[in-house]
Amino acid sequence: MRLQKSNPARILLSRDLKNGLYLVLFGHGILFAGIFLFDAHEAEVRYLYLQKLPSLVLDALLLSITILCSASLLISDESTSFAVRISLFIFLASLWSNIVTERIMPPLQPFRIVTLATVTSSAALLVDIQFSCALKTALSVPKMHFRKIAVFLYFIFMTALWMWYWGFAGLPATSLGVAIEKLHSQATTDAANWAAQAASSKTLSDAVISYKRRYGLPPPPNFHKWHEFATARGSLVIDSFDQIFDDLLPFWGIAPREIRIKTIRAIQESEKNVGGLQIVNGTVKQSPNIPGTHRWMTDALERMIDPFAKSLPDMFIAFNLADECRVSVPYEQLTALEERGQNSVSRLIENSKHDATNELYLEAKSWPESFETMDSMLQGNDVNMLQRPVFMKNAQRQIYHELVASTCPPRSLSRQHHWNDWSKVCSNCILAHSVITKNGPIPRGGGILSDMCHQPDLAGQYGFFMSPFYMEGTRDIHPIFSQAKVRGFSDILVPSPWDFANKSTYDATADMSWTKKHNSLYWRGSSTDGFAKHGMSDGFLRTRFVHEAYQQAKGACQQDQIGCGSINATFVGDVFKCDKQDCQSQRTSFSRWSQMTYPAQAPSNRAGGSHSRLPDAEPFESNWKFRHLMDMDGAGFSGRFLPFLRSRSLVYRAALFRTWFDERLVAWKHYVPADPRLGVGFWSTFWYLSRGFSSENPGAEAQEGLDIAKDIAEEGRSWAAKAIRSEDMQIYTFRLLLEWGRITSDNRESLWYE
Repeated sequence: MRLQKSNPARILLSRDLKNGLYLVLFGHGILFAGIFLFDAHEAEVRYLYLQKLPSLVLDALLLSITILCSASLLISDESTSFAVRISLFIFLASLWSNIVTERIMPPLQPFRIVTLATVTSSAALLVDIQFSCALKTALSVPKMHFRKIAVFLYFIFMTALWMWYWGFAGLPATSLGVAIEKLHSQATTDAANWAAQAASSKTLSDAVISYKRRYGLPPPPNFHKWHEFATARGSLVIDSFDQIFDDLLPFWGIAPREIRIKTIRAIQESEKNVGGLQIVNGTVKQSPNIPGTHRWMTDALERMIDPFAKSLPDMFIAFNLADECRVSVPYEQLTALEERGQNSVSRLIENSKHDATNELYLEAKSWPESFETMDSMLQGNDVNMLQRPVFMKNAQRQIYHELVASTCPPRSLSRQHHWNDWSKVCSNCILAHSVITKNGPIPRGGGILSDMCHQPDLAGQYGFFMSPFYMEGTRDIHPIFSQAKVRGFSDILVPSPWDFANKSTYDATADMSWTKKHNSLYWRGSSTDGFAKHGMSDGFLRTRFVHEAYQQAKGACQQDQIGCGSINATFVGDVFKCDKQDCQSQRTSFSRWSQMTYPAQAPSNRAGGSHSRLPDAEPFESNWKFRHLMDMDGAGFSGRFLPFLRSRSLVYRAALFRTWFDERLVAWKHYVPADPRLGVGFWSTFWYLSRGFSSENPGAEAQEGLDIAKDIAEEGRSWAAKAIRSEDMQIYTFRLLLEWGRITSDNRESLWYE
């Protein structure tokens, strides 16, 4: 009877898989025990680990099999085995890019996967060497097979070396405290340098020279009147207005008449939250069709502009009444506009070298005489263009890839990768703007933190990207003046009427000294990030913050730590930006999370005393009782940031919306930046600045962290009182509108002040 010859590849592969599976499971038992033993003070670490345990086991198992297959290639002569193993190796190697980008605890998690996989595969290979018939045969033919054994041992050595380099050598050498101290020290230097260059000019002549040196062209007409206005009000910023130049550069690439037509067409779509302002003969007028609910905004703008309106040329302004930004121009189109804009600026520079000074605007027939005669300006234009609406509805759907990523360079991470699962962390997205410490990543701050082109994972972690409540935007360049915008959008920033009108008032008499404040993190607010449906609110920034705050507070109190009671955060009021099912789900979850703040569930502390309702809103002055204040974007920018900054408390800021004053602030000098992903890095930062907790001293206070927290709070308050006043809002707007008047004039390439 003839026995069927068994397939050696199948035998070797099945043995590798069996040994690998046993050892991976055993190794995970040790790893899981280590998580509880060595990270016991981090409740969130255990929570995340339990969430990710199946994925982590699978990742390590796949990597183990990859290493096993590659090593087995070196000791097997079977052609069938070779084909099977090389195919499996190529397939599994292709999965590694997914494994390394789904870290839940950067940078330790990949190291744990690699360590576990390498130990597992090495042990399995040793078993294979000990019992393999192939190896026994190899020992009988020393000349050929000992060479293979040497190659195999070399492979094990190189794998171990690679593991050590990536794992141990790649681990952060900096502790959390040292990293924060360095960031604070560098921020102090950067802030001093910025303030010095922003006010280097002492005279009008100095300011003109500085303007030419910075922006390459002469300033606009009436620049001397702006300089007089700014110096009379004690402005600390005379020279640095880069935000204005960047916002307006694309409009130098559009013909002035086209800009005026686009402005009029936007104002005519008043039903889409656009209000119009006209400046004519030094007087400010408002369009008649502004909704009564938003009239306060244009009233505030009128009061802001009125003191210097007589120094401005005639113009119309289309102001965005909505919270969200509106103008998203694809990268290729915006780049072309900026190139044409640079050419127009170059012609102005060349004219200024040879021609006499010209400060006479040709605006007499440029703009309509009034809002009632705007239609006359559109006569004779392309009918199809006039019939197309300026704004398209983008509400309650994902907009990141269409309206945000499209503004990035073609080879950027955001253009090349789609990332919609907020439960996964993209390490490559974090590394560009973070310092990796032993307690997790902490953001450096600055513009790169709000740069969307390397952060595609935020598509599923930010309400405005996931499901904006209103959002009627345009993909074509339009001159829309907005209070704030996400990086990449082409709205023109103007100081917020909310801030100028002091809608969120800071009353210094109600504030108290640092030592008298509760050493706690405080936040009250509503879930206004976006419109919630299909459970997507779990990814919204505010929802994630309150949930993580609940987990942190619960973990601290259960372990009877000193920090119990240090987190005071909850939603208040009712939920409304959601469909019926999601609204009910939010009420249930938010009410449960609020129990850490209101443990007794007393009816007096809760709206209607119902268990499914949220706590009542508290007076705004309640913020001043706490040292640590959290500030986050909602549907748009946060209107609470400036009063928080003016207070004696420390502000933690998680914001992607940029405002006019962002170029004046330095993270870690004036406020603590927070990555919108939050996570262990954010909470480690809070514990360090509030209690001094870190990996080195989890149960005791470190004075360095407390001192840095107080210093940042004081510096932010001091700088806000000097450089972000109501007068500074007017100074900024005056200069912005002088520039705008020149850009919209037909003879703009011959207009300058000398």
